[in-house]
Amino acid sequence: MAARIIVEDAELQAGLRKLSSRLTALKPFFSDVGEILLNSTRDRFSSETSPGGEKWAPLSKQYASWKRKKGRSTKLLQLRGYLFGSLTYQAGQNNVEVGSNRKYAAIHQFGGTVKIPGRTSAVRLRTTAKGDLLRNGNLAVFAKARHKRVTTREFSHNGYAVKIPARPFLGVSAADKIAIQTRLQAYLIGL
Repeated sequence: MAARIIVEDAELQAGLRKLSSRLTALKPFFSDVGEILLNSTRDRFSSETSPGGEKWAPLSKQYASWKRKKGRSTKLLQLRGYLFGSLTYQAGQNNVEVGSNRKYAAIHQFGGTVKIPGRTSAVRLRTTAKGDLLRNGNLAVFAKARHKRVTTREFSHNGYAVKIPARPFLGVSAADKIAIQTRLQAYLIGL
C-alpha cells in the first residue's frame, strides 16, 4: 500500500508557483550578476590584480620610461582608458557574458607576442630655390600640401616583436562567487 500526502496550503502553493516563475525568468538575476562582475572587473584595474588576487606583471622598463616621457600614467592597461571604458556585460535568460569589444583585450587577458611588420615611410621636406633643405636652425622644415618646393625622403623601419605578459582582468574571484551566491538566494526568495 502506498502512502500519499496532499498539501492543500494555499500560501505554500502560491510560494511554489512564485519560485517556479522566478526560475523560468532568470534574465534579471543574470543582469545583477553582470553588474557584480563588471564592478569587480573595474576594481581590478585599480588594484592591478587578477581574479585570483595575483599582481599583474609590471611594465617593461623601456615602456614605463616612454610613458613617463610622454606624460602618461604608468598604471597598467590604462594608456588612454579605452579598454577600461569598453568593459560591459550582456545578460540572457540562461547566462551572462562580461568582456570588452576591443581587439587587443585578449592579448592583455592571455598574453602573447605581437609582431609589428617592417615598413617604409616618407616625409616631405621644404627646399630653397637652389634645392637645399629649408632649415629652422638645425632642423629641416616639413612641407605642407600647398608648398611647391619639396623633396621626399624615405625611411625604412625594421619589423619587431613585442612580448606582452598576461594580465588577467576578466574572471570570477572568490569574493565574486560569494556575492553571486548571496544575490541568487535573495533572488529566489523574491528580494
